[in-house]
Amino acid sequence: MRTRAFTDLVTTFAQEVGAIVWEGIPSGGATVAWMSDSKSFLNKVRRLHPALVYLSPDSNSVAVAVAGVVHVFDANVIEDSMRLGFETAMREMVIDSEELDSSVATDGLVVLELQDDEYDEDDPDGPLRPDLQDLAFEIAVNERFDGFSGSVSKKLIKASGLDPDGEFRFRIEEEAQEIFKSIAGQLEWESRAIVKDLVKHPEFDPLLDRFSKDGDFPYVDEALRDRDFRLRRLVLQGLAYEVFELGLDTKAEREMRQAALQLRANIPPLVLDQVGFATLRAARAALLEPFLGAVTPRRREVTGDWIKRLEGRRAQERREARYARAAQKLLTGTATKKRVAEQLQLSTSTLDRLLKLPLPAGFELGEKDPIIVELAPELRQ
Repeated sequence: MRTRAFTDLVTTFAQEVGAIVWEGIPSGGATVAWMSDSKSFLNKVRRLHPALVYLSPDSNSVAVAVAGVVHVFDANVIEDSMRLGFETAMREMVIDSEELDSSVATDGLVVLELQDDEYDEDDPDGPLRPDLQDLAFEIAVNERFDGFSGSVSKKLIKASGLDPDGEFRFRIEEEAQEIFKSIAGQLEWESRAIVKDLVKHPEFDPLLDRFSKDGDFPYVDEALRDRDFRLRRLVLQGLAYEVFELGLDTKAEREMRQAALQLRANIPPLVLDQVGFATLRAARAALLEPFLGAVTPRRREVTGDWIKRLEGRRAQERREARYARAAQKLLTGTATKKRVAEQLQLSTSTLDRLLKLPLPAGFELGEKDPIIVELAPELRQ
């Protein structure tokens, strides 16, 4: 049953922050259950600048909702926890954060405990003092903080003047990150839905994408247009999990290797030679362009890397020996290095390198070697 004193406390708070009192506690989405006293709870959520304060009609419960996250204080749960023990009292409403992945059957309702730890000045490794705990909370709910951004937390800590020597900065940031994990529950759920869609996007490629926070992913940014900027980090983390933890990158590599083998089998030998000599990815892609068929635009350049890689060391050594021998024989006449390089479709620097290679004793080009058939028929013996 709701007491008059509790009603007056919440009503006064709502007047102070300019909020409207609404009868009934919202449900669904992500919920943070605060295990502290009611005054401490209201002091914390004051910094959220709520427009509505929700008051339970039949119990000492109050809540505010910000960015899809419901922050709840329930005095009845506190009383039950004192009488029955925390685990029993919260069994029906609290899901341990370590079990979050198994909470799918909760219709989107996730309730997390956020303990308001007590400060002990004689315990240097214990909870932060109250003003620093409040500062950590302010950082966590700041619209520019994404749960990781050191630059945002550093500026807010400096502006507060509470930690002039930087003695507690790391611990404040760590506390803010932990709080953010709880209050950003709605963002977490939203990011998971976005990730499920993006792994089906035609631009998503586990072979190419390395989802660092500073990476350029136009299709991700397009999906996040006009949405909370903090989602980007969570979405990139989710995509990275899909790629590495679920082995999508390994699967993509196997598929790429198989595709490169099939393409290689249909590419003329001289083109393969040129691809082997090409040092620039763009140059390899240009040589292979007529043979790439249905290869996606994003994979066209990397396909050349794989085709070259499949040549193998021995085949590479034989290719270089063939061209070196051809160049030696062509240079025995009046031809210049520049002319020979052009004839063999090589750069002069590549030709110079080949001419320095030691060749196997008695090595000669075969009559059907593509160099003789197409580039230098005068080398026929």
